[in-house]
Amino acid sequence: MGGGETFMTVFQEWWEQHTWHERERVTYFLKWAPPPRWIPWMADVIRDLEPWEEDGEFDYTRYYAQLKQLGFGGTADVEADMEDSRWD
Repeated sequence: MGGGETFMTVFQEWWEQHTWHERERVTYFLKWAPPPRWIPWMADVIRDLEPWEEDGEFDYTRYYAQLKQLGFGGTADVEADMEDSRWD
């Protein structure tokens, strides 16, 4: 494991103990924003998405647009972060 998987496992345990509505979830991430490369995961936990149940590649486009309107990064931010040499 690496790249934050342990953190995400512990976080998921903690997250599931809360019964927050979507607005409360958004407020949490506005206060403690993850790096842009985690935006797809953040969309999953905010909206209770299950992309692994989709056939083919899951299209986050509409969720990125909604998150960008709320003040989070969008597609360009995710792509730029994925290309950032700091993560090599």
